Amino acid sequence: MRKKGLNALELIFTLFVLIVVVLVVIKMFINRMNFNEVKPVEDVKESFKYSAALSKCNSLCEDYMQDKSNYNALRFCQQKIGIDIDGDGKVGQEAAYGVLVGIPLCEDGIYCFHIKECGSGSVALDAERCLMDMCRYYEIDNGLPEDTAIQLIKERVHYGTCKADITDWRRMVDNYNPVTVPAYDSDWRNGITKMGPDYWWVQAGYNSPDCENIQRGTTTTTTSTTIPQSLTLSCERSGDDLKCTWTNCYFEAGEEGILVVNVKGRSSEFYHFISLGAVSSSYTFKNPDLTLDKTYTVLINCGESITDTQVTW
Repeated sequence: MRKKGLNALELIFTLFVLIVVVLVVIKMFINRMNFNEVKPVEDVKESFKYSAALSKCNSLCEDYMQDKSNYNALRFCQQKIGIDIDGDGKVGQEAAYGVLVGIPLCEDGIYCFHIKECGSGSVALDAERCLMDMCRYYEIDNGLPEDTAIQLIKERVHYGTCKADITDWRRMVDNYNPVTVPAYDSDWRNGITKMGPDYWWVQAGYNSPDCENIQRGTTTTTTSTTIPQSLTLSCERSGDDLKCTWTNCYFEAGEEGILVVNVKGRSSEFYHFISLGAVSSSYTFKNPDLTLDKTYTVLINCGESITDTQVTW
């Protein structure tokens, strides 16, 4: 009887050990898959989404190289790409982060100029050159005031929504050592010395763009003659509200339009931006603070087209 009792205890102990071993193996497997590290950049580059994004950027770059207009530069520069850099199988996520082309980036703040070298010399469309050409497109080609041009650029190009301080990141790509850089601009990220996902954005001047100074430089770009002209916009007073409607507002995947009130002759009375969804065709400003008999200009920036209209309140 005693011998049988010992065998039963040994069996229970053996099963317990096996269960512990299985749990440990499962935990190691899960950690290895996703939760402690981000996929290597090589795996990202092999993904279909990366290839598709690069193909789109190549096409936009070809258009720019054939006609180095501010308009074609803007199309390339504002093209956001959706790829997966944190290894969870989802692309362009907010608050997600990783390392691509040797620098840390937010998944929702990656553009063509990050993965595609377009042009060379003074006309190479890097982040800094893109800012210059976008200023010229909005101000020179479309006659918008500087503050409106700056607001449109900030709406279109941003480093994303992940944490700017890389030391707060919980996981990192294997073998990546954060790059030490001079402290960020004092009015932005004073004291941070590790290159974060916003560093390219700050260095190129997007955190405090100055289109007026940029305009004083020289450029080889020209005004495009291929800007779509089919976009229409009309606005009217409806009781105490301002209602705007538009047609032929086309978007590519991931794009949005912007509707702006009073962009010319700007006053402090009313100045409002909204982002338009891909299926939008109208927007009503409820009880806006407008002055009787004053004429306001409403502008719509829809994908690749811009137009405006005036309404007298």
